[in-house]
Amino acid sequence: MSFIVDFTNHQSTELSNLPSSSELAWFGLNRESALNNFKSLQLPNRKVEHWKYNDLTSITQNEFSLLDKPTDVQKVDAHECTQKINFENAIEITFVNGFLTAVPNNLANQLGIKVTTFEQADAEQQKVISAQLAENNEGKNIFSSLNQAINQSGILVEIAANHKIEQPLYIRYLTSEKQPHKIASQITVISAAKSSEFTLIEQFNSDKQQDQLLSLQQTLISIAENAHFNHYRLSLESDSAYQIAQTQTRLANDSVMNSFYLGFGSKVNRTDIDVLHQGQNAQCNITGIYLPANSQAIDYHSNIEHQSPRCNTNEIFRGIIADKASATFNGKIHIFQDAQKSDAYLNNKNLLLTNEAEINTKPELEIYADDVSCAHGATVAQLDKKSLYYLQSRGINAQVAKKMLSLAFVQELLNKIKNEPVKDFLTQLLDEYMSKVA
Repeated sequence: MSFIVDFTNHQSTELSNLPSSSELAWFGLNRESALNNFKSLQLPNRKVEHWKYNDLTSITQNEFSLLDKPTDVQKVDAHECTQKINFENAIEITFVNGFLTAVPNNLANQLGIKVTTFEQADAEQQKVISAQLAENNEGKNIFSSLNQAINQSGILVEIAANHKIEQPLYIRYLTSEKQPHKIASQITVISAAKSSEFTLIEQFNSDKQQDQLLSLQQTLISIAENAHFNHYRLSLESDSAYQIAQTQTRLANDSVMNSFYLGFGSKVNRTDIDVLHQGQNAQCNITGIYLPANSQAIDYHSNIEHQSPRCNTNEIFRGIIADKASATFNGKIHIFQDAQKSDAYLNNKNLLLTNEAEINTKPELEIYADDVSCAHGATVAQLDKKSLYYLQSRGINAQVAKKMLSLAFVQELLNKIKNEPVKDFLTQLLDEYMSKVA
């Protein structure tokens, strides 16, 4: 009998029908804790501030059952249904419906990086995973708690101390399921040791024919002292996809995180971004672009917590919303009382291509320290008619002019991408995309 989540009565959910594995016996306490947290939290609706712009009725008014492990045929079919970034020497890993297809054979020979499935984790690795999950369970994200309660497998990525990993880790998450009301669950835990340097690319794709597959995903990152972490997260799902995800990053003394987010939107597409400055002189740079069209929706919620002194945050998100699509950006920077000398900047700019496009933006600063430098702002506008007229007066037709101005709106953020294969991939992707929606 498959595991059932009845969202209409989620407080009665039990683990008795969850598929068990002897290799994951150590995971039991975390599952129980996550389930209790899930049951204690209020189910999201329009009256809950943190979820007021998310239409989750298609989820919360139905029952969902856990997906079974895919067959080899399903793996092959889904593996071929997505675009890929052209890397010469990346370490590639693929998940299908939350399940790992295979770990590359040459991974064991890569100096300084180790990927281990939850089932294969030894006692020390189990402690690392459990610690990350336990700290994350203290949050108020009901879907993250559910993900940890039902998760059957995940991976731990460890970067050794004092190692600069030249090859990026390229993880593709693919969903392909035609049975309605199913849940896919996946967790990736990253542990970057002292003075290491590492690049992670996460790409999400889905089958255009999938029917109400709810994909839950978490990436939990721990960056040790003086480590540098580069993160690219690309959400390229189809219009029919349901995805609720979270990234959480913990920064130690003198650590640096550079992250880039891109999303096109889908039926339900929400990503919570949590960054915790837990050590002095930590730095995070976050940039993002979202481009929903048709009737898609996309939602980014960021929460940056300065818990230690002398930390720096620079966060910039830009959105282009077309047709009848909607987008939500809620960015919050929280400066704790002891986090003196904090430097934080948050900016969100949005471009509406039609009168029916919708954006909900809410930048926030919550400051309890008195010696800080902080600023935030948001803008919403349409294409400048004078600029359009100028281009058209030079012989450029209206559609091409709109495309040129729209791409220019986000080009500054694309130019900041240091990974050339990612930059080339996104430049071509956005050029093709804007040719359709402009």
